[in-house]
Amino acid sequence: MGVRRQRRIGLWSALVLLFLADLFFVGALHRLGQSAVVAAAQNRAFWPLQPLFDLVASDAIKTPLPLYLEKYQALFKVLRLAAIILAGAAVIIPLSLNLPSIGRVWHGSWFAPRYTVLLISAVLLGFAISIRQVGVFSGGLVSLYLLYRGRARAVLPLAIYWLVAIAAAYATWPYLWPDPFHRIVDSFQVIKEFGLHYVIFQGRIVSSSDLPWSYFPTLVMLNLTEPALILTLLGLSVSAWRSLRGKDAAVMTGLLGLWVGIPVYLLVTRHVPIYNNLRHFFFVLPPLLGFAAVGLDGLLVRLRAMPLRAAISGVSLLPGIWAIFTLHPYEYAYFNTLAGGVKGATGEYNVEYWCTSLKEATDFVNKTAAPGETLMVFGQIQNAIPYARQDLILESMYSPLPKADIVAICTDLVSGRWDPSDFQLVHEVQRRGAVFAQIWRRNQAPE
Repeated sequence: MGVRRQRRIGLWSALVLLFLADLFFVGALHRLGQSAVVAAAQNRAFWPLQPLFDLVASDAIKTPLPLYLEKYQALFKVLRLAAIILAGAAVIIPLSLNLPSIGRVWHGSWFAPRYTVLLISAVLLGFAISIRQVGVFSGGLVSLYLLYRGRARAVLPLAIYWLVAIAAAYATWPYLWPDPFHRIVDSFQVIKEFGLHYVIFQGRIVSSSDLPWSYFPTLVMLNLTEPALILTLLGLSVSAWRSLRGKDAAVMTGLLGLWVGIPVYLLVTRHVPIYNNLRHFFFVLPPLLGFAAVGLDGLLVRLRAMPLRAAISGVSLLPGIWAIFTLHPYEYAYFNTLAGGVKGATGEYNVEYWCTSLKEATDFVNKTAAPGETLMVFGQIQNAIPYARQDLILESMYSPLPKADIVAICTDLVSGRWDPSDFQLVHEVQRRGAVFAQIWRRNQAPE
């Protein structure tokens, strides 16, 4: 065995041991440290911890124990992060000089610069997992593709890929630090047991745990722009045709199909409670748009005239660009013409479900309200609090209505508590004919 190979094996072993030590032992070390702090604060720690604690914390009797635990928690995080950075740098920097090439992984060659792509992808995967743990699913798709291309020779690069991704996710997700294994399991359990919400679907109020199987396909059909929808259907046909003619195309089509199919299957069969239209399934849209790109490519390759290609490409983008300009800053409220646009979808589906239009409504109230008036907010009151004038009194929709001088309503909110009989409409926040928020003012008593 050559010296360089021995060195690589030693470095990889050190990296694996470093990661495993941090993953499995840091939680136990953290709990041990907490127990030591509690014992020292109660004057029953072992030597030399007790004398050291007495020297550092001379006023321990006067200081509450939770304060010491809070300080210990902060110190532990700093020391742990410093240890990861120093140990990781000591291992990863030498490793970067001897990494195999992702570009030629199926040929078994080694070339550090090209393998950088794999490391960057792994770090980005780790970031994605720490933001949304379902990001691990995309890593699984990458792994399937590399195994298809490289067979057994893809095992080592995939091991590196996942080790780096897990390390990046762990380092950027503080929730995992005390007990990584159990907390990652708990996080997936939270997804499975989302709290129940009420959803407007096809004009009916439905529980988020009792959505029909047609919920996802219907909203995909109504939330994609018309060209994107047409190109997606065309791309599915083109992909199926190309799959019959080539193995590589079949594999890519299969991976995109899994990307869409598995989450939708779980939604339909496991009744995962979701709400706010497709918000929880945005990660399923990229493969659908991938099929749309295949459809556009299949269309353009049959056209020789460059002006015609440019025109078709521009037309496919135009509805989305126009929606961005006309709906801003409420682009997520978009519905296509199959739903009658945003106006036609109002009352049939959840449209402006985050109630961000309350900020614009609050701006109007700031300009027109008298000093010290009471503004009652029907919707997410936190969307109004940062923007309201300091002299205004803000009340949530759970307060008694007689308190209100002015009422701001997010029209997407389902509520039977609103009685407008003593109020008159004075302003509306609109986009493309759809009303997102309303301002009502109490009628003045006759003199």
